[in-house]
Amino acid sequence: METDDKIAFVAITIGLAQMIMHFNKIYNSDDLSFYSIQYVVAGISASLLWMVYQYRKGANFSVMYSTAGLLLGMYTLQKVLKDKRSKKVE
Repeated sequence: METDDKIAFVAITIGLAQMIMHFNKIYNSDDLSFYSIQYVVAGISASLLWMVYQYRKGANFSVMYSTAGLLLGMYTLQKVLKDKRSKKVE
C-alpha cells in the first residue's frame, strides 16, 4: 500500500468513526428540530455528486466514504420526516 493510499485509509477511518458517532446521536435523539429538510437534502445531494465524481476519477476509497455519508443523510432525512409527521399529528 502506497503512502497516499495509507493517508486516504486513515482519513476515511476517522471520518467513518465521526459518522458513526453522528448516527448514534441521531438514532438516540427524540428531538430533531435542529435539522431542516433543506439542510439534509443539500447534504444528500452533495454526497451523491461527490460519489459520482469520485467514481469517475477512480477514487474508490472516497466513493465508499461518500456512500456512507449518503446513507447517513438518507437515514437522517427519514428520521426528520418522521419527526415532523408525528408533531403534525399531535
